[in-house]
Amino acid sequence: MDFSISEEDVRQRADFKAFLQKNLAPHLSAWFRKGVIPRRFFEAMGGNGWFGFEAEKNVLRRRSHQQAVMVMEEIARISPGVALAVMVHTDLGLGALDFFGADKLKEVYGPPAARGELLFCLGNSENRPGPMWRVSP
Repeated sequence: MDFSISEEDVRQRADFKAFLQKNLAPHLSAWFRKGVIPRRFFEAMGGNGWFGFEAEKNVLRRRSHQQAVMVMEEIARISPGVALAVMVHTDLGLGALDFFGADKLKEVYGPPAARGELLFCLGNSENRPGPMWRVSP
């Protein structure tokens, strides 16, 4: 089995690092102070194909898993929190849509989500008031 990294993969990593140095690193402190990750960051990620999915003729298609790992690794080097937000969108959102979504849902939500125009999120709720975990005495 060949585990070598292709020249194309090396080039993509360099391109993505340059993307992050322009679109993430210089803005991170301001985003942290405001408590937000601006939508324009997700739109730039999707517009450059960095979510690992593409939509051709309204058909959602996953790209290389190696690219997906590289993207998460490089974002996490700068901000684990932003990496987690991107991972929710790509793995829990786009991934679930790709694996389990009906064709009509893929057609409607896949293309704008792959472009970063529509964002998936994760919502949790508790059915009882109060803290979920308690510290025993």
